[in-house]
Amino acid sequence: MPATRDWRDPITGDEDAALQSCDIAVGYLSRNPRYLRDYEAALEAVGRSDISAEAATEALIETWGLSFVVSTANPYDPKAVIARPDVAPANVVLVEAPATLPEACPIDLTLTGSIRTQLEVPRGIYTVLADPQGDHHVWQLAPAGAPLALLIPNGPYRGIRLAAAQRLHRHLRGLVSGQPPLLLSDKARDHHRWLFRSLDARLAGAKPREMAAIMIGDYVSGFNAAEWCDSRERRKISRWCAAATKLMTGGYLRLLCER
Repeated sequence: MPATRDWRDPITGDEDAALQSCDIAVGYLSRNPRYLRDYEAALEAVGRSDISAEAATEALIETWGLSFVVSTANPYDPKAVIARPDVAPANVVLVEAPATLPEACPIDLTLTGSIRTQLEVPRGIYTVLADPQGDHHVWQLAPAGAPLALLIPNGPYRGIRLAAAQRLHRHLRGLVSGQPPLLLSDKARDHHRWLFRSLDARLAGAKPREMAAIMIGDYVSGFNAAEWCDSRERRKISRWCAAATKLMTGGYLRLLCER
């Protein structure tokens, strides 16, 4: 399983400041017991050579919307997360350019020297380019070497897609790419840290009152049964757990489209 912080440890604020929404989304998915069973089964199948890593990874992202790359050498690599372009508008989608656009040319992403992971799947090539300001996720739905065009669907997320494409353009030119369109604010990042912590506690079998005593304040231990039942601390823990569980069991897909 992916390594997680002990929920009893205090939040230190030392997490990556370049966290994007997809990083938070996979944090919830990686705690989903059903996804972990699917991923472990995929790892075992790849280890037996029953299926390729590429095919296993694509099957997972078709089912779950995103996934760690299935790798027996380095499973659960949080920097090698792949998401479907239809659910993650921060992905840059490249398609084969029409012949009527003679200025279109191929893009060789391997020349950037910053590839974190690259995977060939039946529908194209998925590449994650490392960037300290926020990684770039590129889905090339065209054969290698084909002249390329940028695909920007005329829909609700075209602003996100345009911003992601502009960042990639600057990155490929060797310029500072700027902040990702779905970079989390400090407030949002702190909120999800608390939700992760509450989720880890529940998955570890902790009781709400124990969670409140550690996460909110030890004074909760002194409450009698009636005080605890009517306390705002109990209600806060309940809200955290409900929100975190909802995100883990499917709500993480919404995070791929918003901050």
